Amino acid sequence: MPTLRTTTRSGSTDACLPAPAPHGPGGGQSAGTTPWPAIVFQKGKTLMTEIIETIRYTADVVCLRGDHVLLIERGWPPHQGQLALPGGHVDPGETSRAAAARELLEETGVRVREEDLHLVGVYDHPARDPRGRYVSAAYAVTVPADTTAQAGDDATAVKWTPLNAPGTLAFDHGAIVHAARQQLLTAGFARTET
Repeated sequence: MPTLRTTTRSGSTDACLPAPAPHGPGGGQSAGTTPWPAIVFQKGKTLMTEIIETIRYTADVVCLRGDHVLLIERGWPPHQGQLALPGGHVDPGETSRAAAARELLEETGVRVREEDLHLVGVYDHPARDPRGRYVSAAYAVTVPADTTAQAGDDATAVKWTPLNAPGTLAFDHGAIVHAARQQLLTAGFARTET
């Protein structure tokens, strides 16, 4: 049973009812997709109802080499076998920028400095991932023209794809690539050239 913590405006709570029995087959909650309601009482009166939802924090990377973007082929569900941006979960105690650099290295062998990663945006649509609620900080980085990549970690392959025509990508990664391209065209960010 999940632990629920709620507070009133005064900061004190007399009682908090536990979440109801889990939903779904076998009684288990599916990957954070069903929020848990909590009902709070103070001196016998219901003050508020609060919805508790599990949110996972991730980082994705638009790695640019000239006019191409680096994509991975996903080795695991969801979207197994589809092209996606390198990325993954932010570890405890880690910033999203550090996670982006780490995931790029683990999945593609491409090493970049954290300070070279530029924020593209935060992607948080509730339905962006079929596993549940995932919020991703997306970054862009440019690498030299002679940069090579190789699949690692949960990527089964890597591919440099034209930035202006990346094709259909997993999750909302097509929108992230488009936003990074627009940033590059309008405001620009530092390009590493050799």
